[in-house]
Amino acid sequence: TNNYKGMNINYESLETIESLELRIFLPNTIREALEVIERIEDPPLHIYKDLIIQFNSYLPGLRDLSLLASCHFGVKPSEPLLEKEYIMELMVRRQFTAPQTRAQPNGPIGTEWCVIVRHWINHWKLYVGQKRLINNNDSSNNLSTSSSNSPSNLTNPPGEIDNWSVLKKTGPKQLLQGIVLNHHIEVVAPNVYTALQMWYSGGPRIQRKVILTKRSTLTTSELELFPLCLKICSCDHLGKARDTEREVLFSRMSTVQDVINELSEARRLESTRVRLWNYAMTSWKDQFVLSPSLSLEEANLQDGQSLLLEVSLPDGTWPRSQLHARLDDEEKSKQTIKRVSIEDDINDSKEINPPKRLNDGKVGLDNLGNTCYLNSSLQALIHTKPLVDYFIHKQHLHDVNYYSKHGFNGRLALSFGRLIEELYSSSKKSMSPRLFVNDLITLHSQFSGNQQHDAQELLAVLLDGLSEDLNLVDEKPYTTQPDSDGRSDEVLADIWWDNHLQRDLSLIQALFMGQFKSLMTCDHCEYVSARFEPFNILALPLPEDQLRVFTVHVVHLGSAHAVLAMVRVDKRSDLYALVDAISKLQLNQNIESDLTDQSTTTKPSNKYVVVEVINSRVNALFSLERKLEMIRDGENVFLYETTEFHRGLQRGNKSIQLPISDQQINRSKDLIIPTTPTENDANDEKTEITIGNRVSFVQRRVRFRSDPSQGTEAFVHDLFGLPFVEVIPSRVTGRYLYDLINERVGRYLKASISSLLEHYEGNLSSISNYKSEICSYSTDDLVAGPINRVGFVLRLVVGGVGHCMGCARCSWLTGCQGCLLPDDTDLDISLRDGETIAIDWHVAVFEELLDSNSASDVKKHSSFNSKINLENSTPLRRCLDKFTEDEPLEGVVCPKCKRDDKLRKSFAIWRCPPVLVVQLKRFQFDNTSRRKLNNRVDFPIDGLDLSPYIVPRND
Repeated sequence: TNNYKGMNINYESLETIESLELRIFLPNTIREALEVIERIEDPPLHIYKDLIIQFNSYLPGLRDLSLLASCHFGVKPSEPLLEKEYIMELMVRRQFTAPQTRAQPNGPIGTEWCVIVRHWINHWKLYVGQKRLINNNDSSNNLSTSSSNSPSNLTNPPGEIDNWSVLKKTGPKQLLQGIVLNHHIEVVAPNVYTALQMWYSGGPRIQRKVILTKRSTLTTSELELFPLCLKICSCDHLGKARDTEREVLFSRMSTVQDVINELSEARRLESTRVRLWNYAMTSWKDQFVLSPSLSLEEANLQDGQSLLLEVSLPDGTWPRSQLHARLDDEEKSKQTIKRVSIEDDINDSKEINPPKRLNDGKVGLDNLGNTCYLNSSLQALIHTKPLVDYFIHKQHLHDVNYYSKHGFNGRLALSFGRLIEELYSSSKKSMSPRLFVNDLITLHSQFSGNQQHDAQELLAVLLDGLSEDLNLVDEKPYTTQPDSDGRSDEVLADIWWDNHLQRDLSLIQALFMGQFKSLMTCDHCEYVSARFEPFNILALPLPEDQLRVFTVHVVHLGSAHAVLAMVRVDKRSDLYALVDAISKLQLNQNIESDLTDQSTTTKPSNKYVVVEVINSRVNALFSLERKLEMIRDGENVFLYETTEFHRGLQRGNKSIQLPISDQQINRSKDLIIPTTPTENDANDEKTEITIGNRVSFVQRRVRFRSDPSQGTEAFVHDLFGLPFVEVIPSRVTGRYLYDLINERVGRYLKASISSLLEHYEGNLSSISNYKSEICSYSTDDLVAGPINRVGFVLRLVVGGVGHCMGCARCSWLTGCQGCLLPDDTDLDISLRDGETIAIDWHVAVFEELLDSNSASDVKKHSSFNSKINLENSTPLRRCLDKFTEDEPLEGVVCPKCKRDDKLRKSFAIWRCPPVLVVQLKRFQFDNTSRRKLNNRVDFPIDGLDLSPYIVPRND
């Protein structure tokens, strides 16, 4: 009580606080005593002692007051153990108000939870002594175990809560795609989050609710981590949409009326004056008012979809309706050709002769954005001969079901029939399927916009929709699928098939519908259960190849060019395996002898460095322990062969100053390291230094701007050629470094530097007119002054994302293009692992002597030419073999022996359709992401034999 006596707490309101789910009952005598204590400036300790003795029976209430002060008013407990004790108390009380059961693991419907990043909550658990809960496999929020050690001795307290890392950068509080509960985030009760946020600050607060979901015939509750994000825009008094949009999160189970109520309350409007339009379609004809009684899921609203908020005018009229009426009148006045009605098509179908075919259907479909998925699916259907004959002869007009509750009242079938008629009667090489796409979007809004979709998904929608629109069954009877009960497979399969035909009878069903047998077997009790379900698309898994093809640029020691090679490596291995595979190719034998220095009698031990190269620069250095699965497809991987050896270096004892500003010298003070004279230095002895730092080198040239009068520099640096990597000492002299690089890049010169120096007499006076537009600028600044002995200078630059255009030592405010490494010194230059050095070629040397093509020369190894052989295709029979393989069932209990670890399931084709549609399941999903398998599949055009995969019949 002494800790909280100075707080201005309204004790009368404590009984009504529900955010902490506390019920505090304090008698008036305690309240009066506390008020008296508050008025005393410095109350003695015996007053509190007397109060506790007098009201000992009310200590639970005082404890609740302490809990309230810490968890609601933000008074942080003095010890970590108290934090854990308070949070445990809140969680116990939460269990009473929102019990978590097996049927409802997240609590009753409507229970709210707060999202918190997992790495932060794990840090906090460790801080308060919850060592057991730090294991990533333990997703429990129970704090019932504790460590016997003092928590303060285990770790430091966590910092601020950083929930921003799991949220999208813009819009409302949407979680990033791929976020998985108990892997990236955890959920805690709102009062627990309030306490933690008040103790440690940070945020933001992310609340999610438990909703009731319906999947097929099951109704379950789940925590909705990804509610719908709707873009709400309003219209003016003329009914036109305004440009501004507001993004709001709503539960999928919320009704349209719930959205209207919330938006009306935010705008202080009566909900009866507000209605919502589905504004996802661009055509005004396809926009409609949403029914308030529908849930957002029943209304087929998609994430990111736009809704239009319309407010009625003072006279009660709706401006959007008036706008639609005006647009409709204008269109009718301009319309000259009316489309034939459905009734006329039906009445005249017997009199109209089938259209004369002008082609064989080989007409292209124009791309309407990202509609390649649609074009490919349509081309497959419109070249299925029985289906084309059916629509060309207009037989579908006799079968259209205008009264089906499950289809589209014939609209999809009629639109598809018009498309086939236009294709087979067109004299054009290609045509636009715009009318069919508009009809499809009207029936299936998920295909609206220019987003990419899955071709198999569209094909399934078309087949199901056409089958329902052409279904000869008006009222589908209720059927049950029996078990075998001693019946043979033939009898049981026919029963299942007859039940299917009672509900679906159409040409689509006759052409594309097949039947497969799924067999579930228990190895323990020999229980067998067979099901014979129909299918119109056969989904085949792709056998995943454990080998991955890598394209690697290899640069050997002494080589003037890179070698492009291809190898197959186990995708589960690391870069050591890639280096080993490259070394087995013996690429050295494919390099011209004149580019390889074989004069040395002893060959140094080879060492490889693997990097990623982007735009003539090293973007990243890879450790050889890096897993190959972490290297994305398309990364430009280079493998450099370097040497690890000892070399004698002569130290000097004279210090020099860099030709840069004072500010640069202060930041670059570790660049040149003067050495103190030693006895060895006095005797001119050499000191051996082991090479160990990876340093990348890039080549830069000077490009002159066409108009230097705009207040900017007259030149810019451009990267060119291939970069390279050397492993060199952490301290090396400038003279040695220039000699090392000159040995590597000097071979790119057409003639020696001395010849150029003799031609220009060692200065730049005769080439001052190289670029007339730079006459007002210092030649020393532009071309690095007089030509030195090697024709280039070395500068320390920022590599990687720095694009090698800024100094690695100086502040970017100085505009330094890289601190100059001197050539004429024997002092040590300090380098770090991963540094980047730019080779700045003198402008005269670059123009006169340098062969820039040889600096970018890449030769192809014979392994690259055998790319097709490396990427062996997968025959379709392997996919079918994998489809028919037995697979164990996890989490399924045997109905007979009640064991869940002995069940196996297998598939086989029982009845094959006349037209078989095969889907290749290229996407594989795990807990955090999905990936696509790019295996090539050898799909035979003719002679596909499915007999090995069809269940043999007794008859």
